[in-house]
Amino acid sequence: MDQATASTSHNAPRAYLFGFDIPADHKMPDLALVRNQAAKVTELMRAPIPPQVFVQNNRGEAIGPLPPALWYNSRLPELFQFSYLCSVEDVPEDILPQCIWSLEWMIRAFLEASDEQLKIFAHLAPQGQGHGISTETERYLTLQNIRSKLAEHFLKPQINQPLEALRHIRCSMEADKERSGKSDIFDVNPGLYVSFAVCLARAGTDDTEAKEALSRIIHGTTSESGFGTMAHCVEAKVYLARVLRRLGEDDEAHKLEIWLVRWFKKHPYELSDTVLVHMFTTGIEPATDPVFTDLGGSEWLDHRKATLKTVIRQSKNCRSCGAREPKVKLTQCSQCHHIFYCSKECQRMNWPYHKYIFHYICFIKVLMTYLKYRVSCREAAAYFKRTAEVERTNAFAGQRFRDWMNYRRNPRSETLESFAHALGLARDASRGRTHIVYQDVKYVPSVQNLLDKFRTTGVGVFKLEDVWQDLEFRMGLDPGEGKVYICEMLEEFEPGKGRAGEPYIPIFSLMFSATNDVEVYLRIDSISRSTVASMRPNPDWRCDVNVKGEPPVHIKLGDGKILDAEFNF
Repeated sequence: MDQATASTSHNAPRAYLFGFDIPADHKMPDLALVRNQAAKVTELMRAPIPPQVFVQNNRGEAIGPLPPALWYNSRLPELFQFSYLCSVEDVPEDILPQCIWSLEWMIRAFLEASDEQLKIFAHLAPQGQGHGISTETERYLTLQNIRSKLAEHFLKPQINQPLEALRHIRCSMEADKERSGKSDIFDVNPGLYVSFAVCLARAGTDDTEAKEALSRIIHGTTSESGFGTMAHCVEAKVYLARVLRRLGEDDEAHKLEIWLVRWFKKHPYELSDTVLVHMFTTGIEPATDPVFTDLGGSEWLDHRKATLKTVIRQSKNCRSCGAREPKVKLTQCSQCHHIFYCSKECQRMNWPYHKYIFHYICFIKVLMTYLKYRVSCREAAAYFKRTAEVERTNAFAGQRFRDWMNYRRNPRSETLESFAHALGLARDASRGRTHIVYQDVKYVPSVQNLLDKFRTTGVGVFKLEDVWQDLEFRMGLDPGEGKVYICEMLEEFEPGKGRAGEPYIPIFSLMFSATNDVEVYLRIDSISRSTVASMRPNPDWRCDVNVKGEPPVHIKLGDGKILDAEFNF
């Protein structure tokens, strides 16, 4: 695939269905056809409900009258398919009402049509082609996807109908209860419970129930289940403060508001833009909301700044389970003073991976030398002490090293998302394990922003199998050691080593400088699958790699003989 073709596909709406494995090369309905069919919806809405139509299967057997929903589906197939498949974030605003209309009719189709009728319209897989999923499970997953998308659409600021969203969320809750045999949806599907509580708060129809639900989220979240992220807790506190105000419990609301303002100032990027826009543009008067006004209102929302401190706070978590403050109290490893843990149990679990740290010492006085060290945690602490001595003998080299440590330890979220776009993780998440981003950096000591002291001048995406020799040469490794290191990093990354909860995708990057004035650094970062699914296509991701300045150019390896794999799927 060439770059022009890839850029076009990046701009196209993406397919996303929870619980279904959609092929990476799945082609969405043509948007022009979808828009043409969407234009017919108003006329169909004004017309009477179509009469019953009797149909036959491919054997000529009558299979009963066709429900009106499937009649509409037969008239507007591209619109129905697009509405069902399209990721919520990618639905164009000009056809959003028509997509909502078609999804509502799809629910009726699944409630009224027989299995055989649904198979004719490809809403259910033909016999033996369900990839191991029963028809009952397929019906359940399809309805849950439709209801989830409808709820998200109704909660968008331009629609803002939380009662309609609540209607679909309650149906999803009942379906989950029936399927699981359990009555408490908080235990069955905590993420759905969060959506329920937020809808209650936004609707304002039962503040007592909303208060109870939001309080349960705040006090009942845990990191063990993958639920209970700080984002859930903060979102619940924002809406609880508003509910308490409406209930007249101003003192309790004020306490939450003070906490929220402090937290948002320290963590301006912890919550996604989508969540923040929903939070601060619906259900409130922006000019008087205590939290929003104290933060600076729209100016803060539009121009939130990331500093080194905020990035460090975002990246500081338990090395084993991923839990963060203030949900848990983190303590540093007493030997290296770098890694954090939330408990002795997590520290013991992670010790086999933390025991050995690989360092590549590069700058000693004015001589660049690549040395390989396999050092213990205690030796690492001695190494950092040595850094201070280098700084005393060569102030510039010492400061550069400290800036380098800060830069490589605290990647900007924008840079990670840029690399996710570069790797094409939204299309194929497995590339996080088979590909690597090469990042050529340049030290710019005159820059004031600590996050921009190193400018990325070049970026390339390569298959790991194509660059083993190059990677090992740059890092001063023996043949075969690069593959061992990557395998060990993935082993620590995998779930089951103390890491529970939401699935994450690894991102490998090799950071180096063409001028050889910093040590080569191999890093593994992570990005959640939900973040990747919610990212807007960005063919111009290179423009977001640096805080300021020119975007990085393409890196060429082996005189161009090693092919860049960004567009090679």
